Amino acid sequence: MKRTVTGFLLLVFVFCLSVLPAFAAGPGNPSNKEKGCFFYEYSFDNCSTGDARVFGYRRCETGVKGQAYVFSGRDYLEIPQRLGEDFTITLWIKTKAHSLTGSQCYEGNGLVWSDVAFVHNDYILSLLNDKACFFTGNPDMSVLSKSAVTDGRWHFIAVTRRMKSGQVDLYVDGKKEGQMYSSRSALRDQRVIVLGANTIDNRYYLGAMDEVRLYTCALSPKQVLELYKSYQIPSSRAAGLFGSAAKNPFIFQGTIYYIPEGTSRLPDFRKLRPAGRIYNAVLAIRPQDFDKGFPGITNRFEWFAIDYKGQIFIPRAGTYTFSLLSDDGSRLLIDNRTVIDNDGIHPPREKTGKVFLKRGLHSMEVQYFQGPRYQVALVLSLVKNGRKVPLDIRQFAPIKMKESRCQARLTMGSGILFDFNSYGLKPEALRVLDSVLDLLKDYRYQEIVVEGHTDNVGSDAYNNRLSRQRAQSVANYLIAKGIPQAVIKVVGYGKARPVVPNDTEAHRARNRRVEIVVNRPCRN
Repeated sequence: MKRTVTGFLLLVFVFCLSVLPAFAAGPGNPSNKEKGCFFYEYSFDNCSTGDARVFGYRRCETGVKGQAYVFSGRDYLEIPQRLGEDFTITLWIKTKAHSLTGSQCYEGNGLVWSDVAFVHNDYILSLLNDKACFFTGNPDMSVLSKSAVTDGRWHFIAVTRRMKSGQVDLYVDGKKEGQMYSSRSALRDQRVIVLGANTIDNRYYLGAMDEVRLYTCALSPKQVLELYKSYQIPSSRAAGLFGSAAKNPFIFQGTIYYIPEGTSRLPDFRKLRPAGRIYNAVLAIRPQDFDKGFPGITNRFEWFAIDYKGQIFIPRAGTYTFSLLSDDGSRLLIDNRTVIDNDGIHPPREKTGKVFLKRGLHSMEVQYFQGPRYQVALVLSLVKNGRKVPLDIRQFAPIKMKESRCQARLTMGSGILFDFNSYGLKPEALRVLDSVLDLLKDYRYQEIVVEGHTDNVGSDAYNNRLSRQRAQSVANYLIAKGIPQAVIKVVGYGKARPVVPNDTEAHRARNRRVEIVVNRPCRN
């Protein structure tokens, strides 16, 4: 094998494997035909690594089933297991990090590594050229998957090996994507298997790993497919503490940035390239220690920043008090003016600030960065009567959105869009409607119904006319911005459909509204 040792040699550990553990039934467990060769699993639930030796920091996130172990790109695990003759290795991975490039798997980022320097009969599962790659020595041979697996989604990777024929099959998401015929000798290893690294050449894995399974036989293609199908794959849009990928422009929109190691203050976001976007209604990440596991963002746990932006509608002018707790630096800006400056590298620290806000629409921005991985925290609260409550921006959002399988309903108060007794759009209404357009550009809509509603003050004829005129003004703006006129329907309901009784001014204000109903193909 033509390889050069550039790192340190791994220590050889001798473990007694005479007693194998039993496993409870559940998703991913082997069928009766498989049980005779089922060897060991590492599921990482409760962030447990079992008998694995941890090199680096232990941290986990939501996985395919329970929790998944997360590798930061400079740590790894050693498990005291051996495979050498017939075997199957299966695991789930999720990463957005581009892998190393080359022609042999040992040049890639290690996933499952059983290599001893200068020993030929070894094997390696790695990421190479953004694909899954499996290698055996003597002679050096590699098989590469057809599909890329570094797209930030969960992927199921399986390798089967039959010693008698030397046949090796590589699977991605239950489908066979590669085959080779290599050594027909027992593959010797160092009595430990490394997860998350090629430690010989310091080529580490950056991403999540879950449900690692080792079998002492070669599973059939049907068994591999059944095992893949037995898991419920989590949505790539699932919510995390920092936010969700599910688009909602009516709450905080967070733009993610990667920052240089050693950054000590909030960066100038204008000079950085966005790395992703998330959405969150409540910023309430309580202080958490890194060594106990805390959530990262796009496979990062340190040296990243998020710029959250949103809009709030203040119904009554007054002085508002906010608090901002963070680790590391953060800043609260309203209408582009700093209200709280909590910048710098520091442990969880809280600061407060006051600001007078007029009635109407205001921009709100929370800037945050995470420095070295010791602790994490980000909590934005509204202080009222001495009591701090995490701010839910939906309570102040100019648009309320409710989604169902077949439609989305967007509700806007008439006071946000129009002056009294008018159907001309206010200047700030255009900013609100632009966020509607932001949502619609990614929607597969079939019909858009714009509804106008009023309270019970005035005649039926007056309210019917005003409600339709206001709905038409909104529709005209959407059409002018590119929404096809053929899909838009305008209705004026007047006072016929109140959402609450018209018994107080507050209730009448809620009934004065415009609703946009977006009908789309029903989701399963």
